[in-house]
Amino acid sequence: MKEVLWADDENDKEINKRNKSDIHNSQLWHRGIHIFLFDDKEKIIQNPEIFTR
Repeated sequence: MKEVLWADDENDKEINKRNKSDIHNSQLWHRGIHIFLFDDKEKIIQNPEIFTR
């Protein structure tokens, strides 16, 4: 399954929707988010990206 994202230009303006791989192979950008969960000892206990790839 291909990820479809909004492609942004260098000024963070949305251009159009494209496959993530197409965006990476061009001079365009896309927005992203990273989530890290920590335990009480400040160690990472889960990185959700691990479970989606």
